[in-house]
Parts: sequence; structure tokens; C-alpha cells
Amino acid sequence: MEILAGNLIIFGGFFLLLVLGIPVAFAIGLMTLAYVVANDIPIVLLVHRLSFALDTFSVLAIPLFILAAQLMNAATITNRIFAFAQALIGHIRGGLGQVNVLGSLVFSGMSGSALADLGGLGQVELRAMKNAGYPRDFSVAITAASSVIGPIFPPSIPIIIYAVLAEVSVIRLLLGGVLPGILIALVLMGAVYVIGFRRDLPREPRANFKQLMETYWTALPALVTPLILLGGISFGIFSPTEAAMVTVAYALLLGFAYRELSLRRLAATLVETLKMSASVMFIVATAFLFAWVVSVEQLPQSLARYLTEYIHNPTLFLLFLVALVLFLGMFIENMTIMVLLVPIVAPAAASVGVDLVHLGVTFTFAVALGLYTPPVGLGLYLVGKLADMPFEGTVRAFLPFLVPLIVALVLMVLLPQIVLLLPDLLLGEAV
Repeated sequence: MEILAGNLIIFGGFFLLLVLGIPVAFAIGLMTLAYVVANDIPIVLLVHRLSFALDTFSVLAIPLFILAAQLMNAATITNRIFAFAQALIGHIRGGLGQVNVLGSLVFSGMSGSALADLGGLGQVELRAMKNAGYPRDFSVAITAASSVIGPIFPPSIPIIIYAVLAEVSVIRLLLGGVLPGILIALVLMGAVYVIGFRRDLPREPRANFKQLMETYWTALPALVTPLILLGGISFGIFSPTEAAMVTVAYALLLGFAYRELSLRRLAATLVETLKMSASVMFIVATAFLFAWVVSVEQLPQSLARYLTEYIHNPTLFLLFLVALVLFLGMFIENMTIMVLLVPIVAPAAASVGVDLVHLGVTFTFAVALGLYTPPVGLGLYLVGKLADMPFEGTVRAFLPFLVPLIVALVLMVLLPQIVLLLPDLLLGEAV
């Protein structure tokens, strides 16, 4: 494939800045500025592109979902979710490991992020498993593995970012993440069950009906949050961005109703949300600049011509892509991978017949696994820090759970209807 010298300079400079420790958003911005100056393009165009990137209704959903997750954590809703999950399935082999997965599935319907799951529910899970006498390596591994559901099950912040970069329907993508999220939970629960027998892990006493109902009623307002979101989006009551606003309002209501959210705590939550949102939104804005540069350089068209010359099957294309993403995830931060690849691979995928919703969910899952593959593995660092466990030990503990996660990823590639069934059923097949 013929690659223009400009592309080599852009990518070479970008990776050099990353090696030097420059944050990804600044690396993208600097290389885009260099491209603009080298090609005598008016600087004002950069300002226009940056403002245009954030001046969309869909992008507004990102800080709103970040705020909703922060409010859920501040209101101790995570504790109530965990208590109900424990009463419901804690008696199954692997006990709190099963609870860990189910709790993450429910919480992912509010947080939209793996790191939010680790930072909120993850702390509750690790503490409970330690108190119950579970091996630390198992507790750390399943807590990390279950948090992968966060970026897949709606509302998913990475999926919204993908939708904006690839110009794909946010609603279809969010609905497309429902069944894959459930699939990931099921394969992880199966792995916990097998490991539970092999390591003779403890089980919680079976909760009686009264205990189950008490925890259910306490957690019910939190449990219906995903149903409100999915129902409202599916039936056209509100858009994904409006759903984010509804979630924030609902989280505030729950926080004050549970008497856990004081004005001081609310102020601290807002400040933390501003910090996280500013970081994410700056990356999104500079990602638009990068997408513009690769579009001008016609890199997507060049890649599409090259790939379609050798790969004509959509399934083979996706398998090649997820293998590439898993490899890159070992060395590059997950947001960087998304920013680099989405503007390039989306047009190429469409040219070989890959549905862009199917691509978006599988791509996001593959990128999310990069949080748990060394040597970068930000998620492994975080969960290891929470459990006071060395990074090397965290990696060894997590590896057995990487297998079922990759199995789920391959199933999603081979069986597109796992992703497309709900969007097609509720919204009709895409034209």
C-alpha cells in the first residue's frame, strides 16, 4: 500500500510524543498543529474544528453519564446493589464471586465505565470478599474481569465516543451493547463456578425470603435505573443525551432520598466530575482534529483499498481488527487506540460489508480488554492498588479470566446477531 510521507510524519511524531510522556490529547493537538503549519492552513481552522467537535448534542451525554456515576457512588447505591446481589445468588458455588459479576452488570447500567465500576462497586466487592475469607488473588481477578462489562452495557461512555467518531447512531449502539454485556456476565459466572469447585471457594448461606425481599426493596430504586434508560431510549421517549440528564436527576433524587448525599458531598462530587469530564472532553475534541487530518490525507481510503484487496470477508476483517486491537492494548492506552483507529477502520470496515454497529460494540470490547493487558493495563494497576497487591501478582491472578473474556469477544465477532438483535428488533433493520 502506498502511504504518503505526511502520514508517516504524523504517526511517527505522535508516537514519539507518547514515548516522551506527553498526554495523548496534547500529542494529537501538537501533531495536528504541526500539520496545519506545514500545509499553510489557517490556524483559525483549528479553533473552528475544536469548537465544532464539542458542539453536538450526543457529546453532551459523556459528562452527564460521568456525573451520574459519581452521584451513584456518593449516594452509596453500590452498597445496596451488592447487598441484593449477595442475597440473590451468594449461595451459588463461588458465592461472592458470582455476586461480584451480577453487581457489576447492574452497576454498569448506571456508570458506563470500567474504571467507575472499579472505583465504586469494586471497593465494596474487594472489602466484602476479604472479610469472607476469599483468596486475595481470586478477589482481585474477578473484580477486574467483571468491570469490563461497564464499557459495553449501556450507558457506555466509550460507545458514545465511538458513535461520535464514526458518525453512527448512538441509540443503535447502546442497544447493541445489552446482549453482549449479558453474555460477558454469563461466561464470567461460568468461570467462577468452575474455579469455585477447583479451589473449593466458600459459598454464602442461602438468604431466606424475608432477607431477599428486604435487600430487594432497598435496592429497587437503583435496580430500575437501567430499565428506565433502556426503555426510554428504545421507545423514543428520550434521546441518549436526554437519558443521561434523566439519570443525573434520578441519581440526585436517590441520593437525597437515601439521606446519603449532603450538599457538601454533592459539591465535592461536582468538582470531581468537572475534572474527569474536562479530561475526557479534551481528548474527544482533539480526536476530531486527528480524524480531520487522516480524512484530508485520505488514509481511510488507502487502508480500505489495501484491506479489501486481501480481506473480502466481514468476519475475517473483524477477527483481524480485534487481534490488532488486543495487541495494541498491551502497549497503548485504550482511549488512544480508539482515537487512532476509529476514523481509519470505520470506513474500511463499511467497504467490506461490516455493520458499523457490530463493529462498534466488538471494537469497544476489544479496546476495554486493553485496560487489563500488561504492561500498560491501567485497570490492573487500579485494582491492584485497591487491594494492596503487587502488579505482577495482579497480572498472574487475572490471566485465567482473560480466557472467558476472549471467548465472549470471539462469539460476538462470529455471531453478529448477539449485537444486532435488539437494535433490529426495537428500531428495525438499518438501511
